[in-house]
Amino acid sequence: GEVRYTSADPTGVRALVKANLAATVMPRFAIEPPFRELGARERFPAIGVLPFAAYTRRGVARAQVKDLAACLRAAFSTSYGETRD
Repeated sequence: GEVRYTSADPTGVRALVKANLAATVMPRFAIEPPFRELGARERFPAIGVLPFAAYTRRGVARAQVKDLAACLRAAFSTSYGETRD
């Protein structure tokens, strides 16, 4: 495959997918009609574990960063069954 479209905006990515111009990777909990999960039947490979990193600037409250990390970890473990710290 090749990359034909890019967008830093999730709304832009969803618009491309909705127009049948692209496919994208998103957490299962974010898949809503008219979108659907693609897999082996459509000849898409398993994705496996994807790395995710979050960065913040100095001075941001650590408790807030830890709370956000906990929310993300819970959301992704619910969707995919595996997370690593």
